[in-house]
Amino acid sequence: MIDWVGGSITPTILEYMRPMYSDLNTTLVLGLITVITFIGISIKYNGIGNTTKGYLFNFTGHTITEKCINVFVGWLHLIGIPSTVASLSLRLFGNIFAGIVLIGVITYLGAVMTESMSLFETGRLLSIPFWFFEVFVAFIQSAVFAGLMIAYFNQNKETHH
Repeated sequence: MIDWVGGSITPTILEYMRPMYSDLNTTLVLGLITVITFIGISIKYNGIGNTTKGYLFNFTGHTITEKCINVFVGWLHLIGIPSTVASLSLRLFGNIFAGIVLIGVITYLGAVMTESMSLFETGRLLSIPFWFFEVFVAFIQSAVFAGLMIAYFNQNKETHH
């Protein structure tokens, strides 16, 4: 991966220490599971007919203006499904991947700075506080993701007409 005179950062150790959420496929699957679950909750509480009607053709209201607005809002909710998957997965992926890039850069810079002094391993040790910080960030991200999931689930229990 990265080789220089004083040593190398082997890809094997970095592959084992890389969090699984720094892969976009994993976060996409989490977003899809969340969306499928909240659609299932909506079907459970509102029925399949009302859920489909709410997304596709919710022509309810007292005036023609309200009816047209409800149809448009239903279509916006339908467009919101893929954007929910994208926002959940890309937010989680971006935050975790940025931390891994930060750790890689700090490790590289620490190794390069201490290489001339024959202290190569000391340079790698400089990244240890950043690993602890990234564990803290991962806990925060998991709490935010769980909170968003709960909000989506509770939102779909309600009837929107």
